[in-house]
Amino acid sequence: MLLARENHIKNTMKNGVRNPEKFKVVIPKGIGHYSIKSSLMWIGCGDNVIEVPTINYKYDLVELEKVIKENSEDIMAVIAYVGDSRSMTVENLEEVSNIVRKYNENIWLHADACHGFSLGFSKKLKNKIKGIEKFDSVSTDPHKVLMTPYTVSALLIKNSEKLKLITTSSDLIMQEPFAFGQVTPFIGSKSWISFKVWCVMKNLGIENIGKIIERRHDMAKIFADKLKKNGFVVLNDVDINSVMFMFVPKNKTIDEINDLNKELKSIMDDEGKFFLHQFSINDDNGKISKEKILYPLRYMSGNDNITEKDQDDLITYMKKIINERIEGVELE
Repeated sequence: MLLARENHIKNTMKNGVRNPEKFKVVIPKGIGHYSIKSSLMWIGCGDNVIEVPTINYKYDLVELEKVIKENSEDIMAVIAYVGDSRSMTVENLEEVSNIVRKYNENIWLHADACHGFSLGFSKKLKNKIKGIEKFDSVSTDPHKVLMTPYTVSALLIKNSEKLKLITTSSDLIMQEPFAFGQVTPFIGSKSWISFKVWCVMKNLGIENIGKIIERRHDMAKIFADKLKKNGFVVLNDVDINSVMFMFVPKNKTIDEINDLNKELKSIMDDEGKFFLHQFSINDDNGKISKEKILYPLRYMSGNDNITEKDQDDLITYMKKIINERIEGVELE
């Protein structure tokens, strides 16, 4: 966001943010990561985001174009999620880029690819992130997807010359090109954490990493099919390795459905046999009730030791809890 800010209005680092309303950032509604709003406030731009409605957990491209057209001179960045932190859906990257560039070539395009960047290692799946090369910056977290010890994050910049926008000068900092001391705001000196990623890539190789990513994707697709066959409602298309789902008893309100799924999660957490994620998200697709807030469970096939038997055992276990321990509901 510092790069986007300085790219938008030069010398803001020196002169300060004079008019925060001129530093707008566009994000998809309901699936944005907290890091964007936080970073904007940290760098003095305020909570100055425009949320654009989504369809199937991607930008509503018609609404996105309206927003860009109406605010093109005041937008410093547009954020696209290559696997958002809830549904793990990959954005329509080429379409987003084309719309933004149509109205303002200078708007910074950032792809949050903390999960989805991993698809690029797979010959079979890399087409899902076609268009990512058009973005000005891409973030990724190898500790999430590349079997790398916590914590390793990487920021890729399309034009490395842009880093000069946020450099600082001091005779205490080594002056070779792109020295980290010049371009790591808030951080200072850093250890050689990228060495972990290099070791993984040299040990496994690109092809084998790609096969691991493909297996995770395949396992998530398999689990989604199993859930549907066992009466659960799957809320998202599987783009990476995530499956959001709920059990939906008949003749229950949305609030009741949410409470019942929270109860299932609570029982599972207490017993500790299986662990799933849970969060709030808008029912983008109308799978249960269009535009209502849902509290689904989420499976992720990030553990490469997961088998289909594990998946079957999880489904059997959930159904047993629903049928025997949650009052007034039943799942066939």
